[in-house]
Amino acid sequence: MTDQLAKTATLRDDFINQFSHEFRTPIASIQGFADLMQERELPKKERQAYLALISKEAHRLTNLSTNVLTLTTLESQTILNNQTSFDLTEQVRQTVILLWPQLEEHKLNVDLTLAPATAFGNADLLNQVWVNLINNAIKFTPDGGHLTIKIERHDDQIAVSVNNDGPLISPTDQDHLFEKFYQADNRSNVGRLGLGLAIASRIIALHQGRITVVSNPADHTTFTVYLPSKGSAK
Repeated sequence: MTDQLAKTATLRDDFINQFSHEFRTPIASIQGFADLMQERELPKKERQAYLALISKEAHRLTNLSTNVLTLTTLESQTILNNQTSFDLTEQVRQTVILLWPQLEEHKLNVDLTLAPATAFGNADLLNQVWVNLINNAIKFTPDGGHLTIKIERHDDQIAVSVNNDGPLISPTDQDHLFEKFYQADNRSNVGRLGLGLAIASRIIALHQGRITVVSNPADHTTFTVYLPSKGSAK
């Protein structure tokens, strides 16, 4: 019991330190640019640039707060609410349509192989997973690159995979990607809060599923979500 309490205290302290660090960075930026605007007269163009940066950092704080609250709620949740049967294939297709402007902006080639599949669970929560995975794939795929999105049905599960040919993730980073606030050092993390994959992982766990990542020169980078094809998440 003593060891377990010590581990719990360590995890709590790590979370507080990480959370404080994530908050401190945008707050310092906002304060710095605000002080510059107060200390001296600025040309209109420079002032607008500073205001844009302040707005961007404020949005980061808002997103961080929202994601922390979301993850905290999910971590304390053991039973899924609002479960229904729904067309999983159409949900993934709609997510691709939603993110199509970003795909076009980066001139990405998208291959869709979506087998018909019906899921049972909380549709709103699962929708967050697909938005997160596809959006991440877009961010880390070079312009003109490729995304492959698949839905495959097996005997007892549905597999949804998102593959991209962007930078590879090291084995060490793969082991920690789904932890709160973790950010891979070998990839661009500008604007990332390190919570999206932790939220996705928790949502999948609540649906009695699992999420995996594979990243190597032969297969590129693939995130795969496995969900039960029959019954309900408990």
